[in-house]
Amino acid sequence: LIGFFKDISIRFNKISIIDKRISKEEARDIAKNSDIVFIVGGDPKKEMDSINEYGLSNILRDRDGITIGVSAGSINMAKDAIYMDEDEHKTIIKYKGIGLTDICIYPLINNTNFIKSNTYIFEFNTRF
Repeated sequence: LIGFFKDISIRFNKISIIDKRISKEEARDIAKNSDIVFIVGGDPKKEMDSINEYGLSNILRDRDGITIGVSAGSINMAKDAIYMDEDEHKTIIKYKGIGLTDICIYPLINNTNFIKSNTYIFEFNTRF
């Protein structure tokens, strides 16, 4: 991701990564004081569970700055997150997201799940 910005001549003064190697307090401090936050990919529900465990939802929702969601991160930016688990059961997963937007972006549509995903498009606007 950082390589993309380098390719278009955008440089960052400091880059911090929030993961299990840092404390919850340090993670909250980084999120509060960052001009730009990237919420990246992975398992969307596990990522949201980590965001909640670290107490980052309110910080990410209420801070001044730019927040960019990539893949699972774009799903988790929604007030109500929804996606289709790609296991053999094709389960629809719904949970409360960060609440940065009222819509849920589903970036994981491909040729094999497009028709099924399209079936659930109206669920993006439901409240649960």
